[in-house]
Amino acid sequence: MITKYNIIFLTVFAVLLLQCKQEQEPPLASPEIEISKVRTDEAWNIKNDEPYTVEVHVQTNGSNSNLLPVVMAVKDGMGATLFTDSLYDDGAAEHPDDGDVIAGDGVFRNRFRADRISDQPTVLTFAFQAADADGNESAVYTQDVRFDNNFKPEIVSVSAPDTLPSGSPAVYLYAAVFDKDGTEEVTNVLVEVFKAAQNTSVDTFSMFNDGNFAQNGDVTAGDSVYSFKMDSAYAAGKQGEYRFRFTPYDAFTTPGQPAEMTMYLENLAGQVSTVFMADSVPKPTQGSILVQVAAQVNDPQGLGDVDSVYFTLEDSQGKFVRDDYGNIVKIPLFDDGDNENNGDQTAGDGLFSVILQVTSTNRQEAYTLHFYERDLVGNLSADKQKSFVIY
Repeated sequence: MITKYNIIFLTVFAVLLLQCKQEQEPPLASPEIEISKVRTDEAWNIKNDEPYTVEVHVQTNGSNSNLLPVVMAVKDGMGATLFTDSLYDDGAAEHPDDGDVIAGDGVFRNRFRADRISDQPTVLTFAFQAADADGNESAVYTQDVRFDNNFKPEIVSVSAPDTLPSGSPAVYLYAAVFDKDGTEEVTNVLVEVFKAAQNTSVDTFSMFNDGNFAQNGDVTAGDSVYSFKMDSAYAAGKQGEYRFRFTPYDAFTTPGQPAEMTMYLENLAGQVSTVFMADSVPKPTQGSILVQVAAQVNDPQGLGDVDSVYFTLEDSQGKFVRDDYGNIVKIPLFDDGDNENNGDQTAGDGLFSVILQVTSTNRQEAYTLHFYERDLVGNLSADKQKSFVIY
């Protein structure tokens, strides 16, 4: 009644263990306490109202619970101390504004406004020392930080097409940026992409100012215009109106006022262009015959937009092969390079394959195979038909 096919259903049970974990480092021999890493911005903007985070990683042969808060001293070029405070490893329990995440993990944090430390442009040295309750101390770890009166960069204009057509060749997005401190201060234009009126971004990418037109669409390196090259492959898995939010950043990691524009991303169905398989095979008297089936698939948004490729079987009476629950059987094809199991020679080439098995229990019948490609937004290709006879 039904043509058997050789499909391996793989059920993968994945258990994702999420845990907050700091980088593991080899145990210390001597000294017993060491500052292994300091993280903070290299440049602090005196005009910035938001605090900067200072993070210090401490190693110890003893227990982290025995560590005292890390002492921070900020010194000028003559070595005079201008500011002192502490960093904490308390999970923000005792110091709610310190920005610490996990208590007792050996990572100490605190947050400071730049103007609390200096209200004048300068370069200051941050000096850190860790200690424990037993009187053991680390060596002093130093790091220079630049302070300056920095103006936020501004988006002067953005330029992009209203629509990204399905199957479109490259289009270009441009953002012109102005910075009172000089164009060289601008380090990035970050683009966040949102679906219609939603506030959760579905994609984020950076624009380019490298003069590489062929790859990124940028004409002149180091000018005030940032660029991004986009073709219809960007619309894989997307369809409809999207908001693009452009935010400029400078060397002080200060975000400027964002600018927005909307673009309609068109996503049309792909197609099964060609089917490769035998027209007919004899019904074996014993054993089985393997039949290679392959379908060439094209999608205007590229193969990254392909969700699945499959076919159904219709007999000469117009009846479709169904499973035990009455559902029409959909036989999947694969583009995974698994030649042994699926007959697919090259992964990712758009030629999807499967191996059918015709046995002596199959009846002699003329079938019509209906091939479809479904994409990530649910578009279904037109029906591509192929006749197949077991005689």
